[in-house]
Amino acid sequence: MLLGPPGVGKTHLAIALGMATCQLEHRVYLTTATDLAHKLTKAVDQNRLHRQIKTLMQS
Repeated sequence: MLLGPPGVGKTHLAIALGMATCQLEHRVYLTTATDLAHKLTKAVDQNRLHRQIKTLMQS
């Protein structure tokens, strides 16, 4: 997770780290904290948090 004010290169750094990780043949999942919180909240509401976390861990 990268935190900081707008315009300091968080997304650029995340993409660079993701690309390097992909070159090592690992999977990468890039999302925003807001999107992740939304997905997890929705999963809790639908009583499927465990399944959602498992899906995210496999991404």
